[in-house]
Amino acid sequence: MSCAFAIAPVAAYLVAGGLKFLLNFLAVGRGAIGRIGLGGFPSTHTAIVTSGGFSVLLSDWKSPTAALAVAICLVVIIDAMDLRNRIGRIARTVNQLSMHAEGGDSVQLRERNGHTPLEVLGGAVVGFLVAITAVHVS
Repeated sequence: MSCAFAIAPVAAYLVAGGLKFLLNFLAVGRGAIGRIGLGGFPSTHTAIVTSGGFSVLLSDWKSPTAALAVAICLVVIIDAMDLRNRIGRIARTVNQLSMHAEGGDSVQLRERNGHTPLEVLGGAVVGFLVAITAVHVS
């Protein structure tokens, strides 16, 4: 069994997270640390899951495991773009309601939760590149 399956997701997390921090740092300087979290370019969740999925596809694309890997990737990508964006809209509404309520809570929910298609594409590219590297190195 290739160690690419174990290495790729961890490497993708580090590469995507590092790239996201670097891009935020270039954009806002020291405020970049406050922008780390859910959302942003590239999608770390997408990078992690696609690195594993592409590792499986590159190793044995005809296997039932490859079909399962593709399915899991699609679920995570759909979740990243749709469900988590909906959660962000709900958080925005709750934040607005709490500002208008008497004695409203001062804690604000994070409104930026999901990803744009470009952010997901960036994560998929990172995942693919990491998978190719991991499969060829191992």
